[in-house]
Amino acid sequence: MGATREWREKIEEASEGRHGCEQQRIAWIGMAWLCLLLGKNSDYGSSAWKEPVLCPELDAGAAILVRMSDKIERLRTLLGQSGGGGAQIATETIDDTIRDLGGYCLLYLARPQREQPDQNMENHQVADAVPPSPASA
Repeated sequence: MGATREWREKIEEASEGRHGCEQQRIAWIGMAWLCLLLGKNSDYGSSAWKEPVLCPELDAGAAILVRMSDKIERLRTLLGQSGGGGAQIATETIDDTIRDLGGYCLLYLARPQREQPDQNMENHQVADAVPPSPASA
């Protein structure tokens, strides 16, 4: 997979600071976030992609959208925009909520598709799901 090699090279260059401190910060935060997401996915046993126990009629995509809606409501609460007067949630920060929301966005994009029973990424055109970089466009 040529795309995987290209992605790794871009991330390595950015994380080493070869494209400036902004790109380096994005790479570091992105890698830490991805590690967190992979750890949570492992801990929860890919539960985001399983049929919801209480709403089995929902597919993985719809179930993830519901979770994203919950996170948006949590964010509104943390920002004081929910009519609750800015109730504070002692165990979750705005950054935590945004990390989780971003994780659900990635899970949504990576969700299994019903028309693709073989979920081995080697057999799919993952590169087609990612926009080309400006240099290769």
